[in-house]
Amino acid sequence: NVAMGFLALRNATTATANFALGANALENTTTGQGNTAIGTLALQDNITGNGNIAIGGSALGNATAPNSMIAIGNESLRDNTTGTQNIAVGINALRLNTTGSRNTAFGANAIGVNITGNSNTAIGASALANTTGSDNIGIGQAAMANNTTGGNNIAIGSGFGLRYDLSFFVFRFDIGFKTYDPSYRDRNRWFNDFNFGNAVYNIG
Repeated sequence: NVAMGFLALRNATTATANFALGANALENTTTGQGNTAIGTLALQDNITGNGNIAIGGSALGNATAPNSMIAIGNESLRDNTTGTQNIAVGINALRLNTTGSRNTAFGANAIGVNITGNSNTAIGASALANTTGSDNIGIGQAAMANNTTGGNNIAIGSGFGLRYDLSFFVFRFDIGFKTYDPSYRDRNRWFNDFNFGNAVYNIG
């Protein structure tokens, strides 16, 4: 084991092959193996979980027995307790998930309030942000963000962007459209709101 930081891996007894960097990282791990925790409170409450990666403040912080989890971003998968095989990349991604398993979230707040839903995939900031259902796919910024308990849905967003590199500054402008919206009837789900009035605009 390697531990650097105040109370990092403090309670390790037979734990092996763990890496903890940051205050309270892997603090309560006793027998867990092969975990990597980088950041304050990362994997703090893990006790017996194995093979987890947590990078960011409080990432997987409340998980007690997680296995094969990846959390990258502050408070990603923070409240996970027994959920397994989840991947969260982005600030607050899968933050409230407790027992849900096999979820994949890429983007800030993606699947952020899911608690027990399983097998959801979200790619894009706030995609599936409010869902607690299962077997949903949301691709694009805020894709299916207002879905709550619905399951077996697919939502896809699309768009285009312009990027100009001034060598000392990069200017970027993006427009996003809803390509597929499961809230409409079957025949009207594709390209129903494909217009500039319902587009999402980003400038960076």
